[in-house]
Amino acid sequence: MSGDPSIRHLQRVNPLPYRSFMKQQRLMILGLILVIAASVGIRHARKIRDVRASIAQLTEQCLETQKQTEDARSGLRTMQEELRDKQNERDHIIRVGTELAEEIISIESAQRWASPPETLPMWDPDSPYVWIAKDLLPTYSTKPFAPNGVLNPGIAEVLAATSSQVAALNQTSRQIVQEFRNEEAAHTIRTEDHIVGIQNIDGEKMSVVVEPMPEVSERLRTNFEETVVQQLGEQRANLLLTSAHAWMEEQFGWVGNDVEMPTPEPRTFSVGRHSDGTFSISVRSGHSWSSYGGVPRLDPYIPPHLQHFFAELHEP
Repeated sequence: MSGDPSIRHLQRVNPLPYRSFMKQQRLMILGLILVIAASVGIRHARKIRDVRASIAQLTEQCLETQKQTEDARSGLRTMQEELRDKQNERDHIIRVGTELAEEIISIESAQRWASPPETLPMWDPDSPYVWIAKDLLPTYSTKPFAPNGVLNPGIAEVLAATSSQVAALNQTSRQIVQEFRNEEAAHTIRTEDHIVGIQNIDGEKMSVVVEPMPEVSERLRTNFEETVVQQLGEQRANLLLTSAHAWMEEQFGWVGNDVEMPTPEPRTFSVGRHSDGTFSISVRSGHSWSSYGGVPRLDPYIPPHLQHFFAELHEP
């Protein structure tokens, strides 16, 4: 075999070029891989850079949008405050305008009816007022004062009395009336001399006599008249006191008016209770007397400051 020429030729071939070729091939493949990897890495880096740039741009846009939103909110708040100010200003103008309009109407109405009619009496259906002569006031049957001394509000309006005048008059008149009632209660005594009509009642009966107090009556009546004059003036006071003559007589006893006062006489109150719980009441003053039968209560026939004398009749 060693003598074969072909075999000898193969044995003479050098293996180094082949190895070098394979090495080059491997280097070329590795370089290609590196080139490809570098290319991919570059593209990936570019994408990352582009994404970061996009994120930065979006972040900037978000910040800008947020700033614009805050500016818009601030502007909205400012506009809302301005709107409220305008609304308040409008409401104020409307309120002032309404008040002025009402005042103008009131002034015009007052001026329209400021002058009295040419003749009295005169009833104008369109007028909110009625004109009357002052000398007619004492003829009114309405009681000018309440039992406790308070001036009738309607009479106060007719007399054009101010609230301060009415308050001062009421305060003093109440005190005067109460003082007289206290004095009268202190001068009241029990009696068995029942008025005719009460004597024959089978049920329980009681009577009291109020002794006259001419000095006290005259003093308090004078104080009352002076108070009215002080608060309302002489003209209005004379009109009021004239119309209050009956009331003053009821509160302070007989009231003289340029007339000689008669000798004061005691007043007697007699009350009898029936089996059904009702009362018969008789009142005598001098030679005059009045009776009331079958009434359910003592008021208004017995003055409030004397009713406690008959408290036993209310017990079952």
